[in-house]
Amino acid sequence: MASAPTVWRALAELSPARVKRIQTARARVRRHVWTRLPEGVPASTVANTDLGGVVVLDVDATLVTTHSEKEHAAATFKGGFGYHPIGVWCDNTTELLAVTLRPGNAGANTATDHIDVLTQAITQIPATHRRNLLVRTDGAGASHALVDWLTEQGQIRGRSLEYSVGFAITTRSATPSPHCPRASGLQRSTLRVKSATAATSPS
Repeated sequence: MASAPTVWRALAELSPARVKRIQTARARVRRHVWTRLPEGVPASTVANTDLGGVVVLDVDATLVTTHSEKEHAAATFKGGFGYHPIGVWCDNTTELLAVTLRPGNAGANTATDHIDVLTQAITQIPATHRRNLLVRTDGAGASHALVDWLTEQGQIRGRSLEYSVGFAITTRSATPSPHCPRASGLQRSTLRVKSATAATSPS
């Protein structure tokens, strides 16, 4: 096992080109491992429903607390101090496909960060398994920019990409719009978004 100074020196020498090579190597190893799974890639299960060959990607950010002023550490939106990385996990295999390190004051719903980490994650999935994807995110992903990007990904030839985006129902958003013909009878509002290629969206 390398010593701490050796690890830090190796990290300091990482250039964008070397990071790209590492990502390519990880994808190559994953492709080999997935072909060796005895029963194939496990199916994701939602509400006791087997999603079959759908590869499910969960994108989420988390807060990492630090107790000293480390490099890039900053105050978080929850009143803490540390980092706010965002990652993408494959629900089928529970693998962490990609992660972007961010300072603690990084925005929770920054669309560019979501798009960047999802782009990295999709390239980590073997090409033969990118044909049927489901991306899930919480309310932090409820932005026009991310939804538009996801819709574009679903229009790539040979690929079906559906998505489930959380949306916080506040007093304002739950109030029926006066421009809606059926507003008087609308008591609840549920936002369901999906790509143009999707007939239905698992919930």
